[in-house]
Amino acid sequence: MIYTAIWLILATSWLGVWIWAWTMDSRERKRAEENAAPVLLKGESANTTPETLKAA
Repeated sequence: MIYTAIWLILATSWLGVWIWAWTMDSRERKRAEENAAPVLLKGESANTTPETLKAA
């Protein structure tokens, strides 16, 4: 009986740590995606203000 209780405690704590790590990874990926520099395609200019977009 005690072994079952210990096993359940270890399994639930492992699952909790896994869920926490997955959540932190998701947050980190989202933050990195928001802060990523835009990738310019060939022939594109970095100057993409509304005025320059209207002129194009």
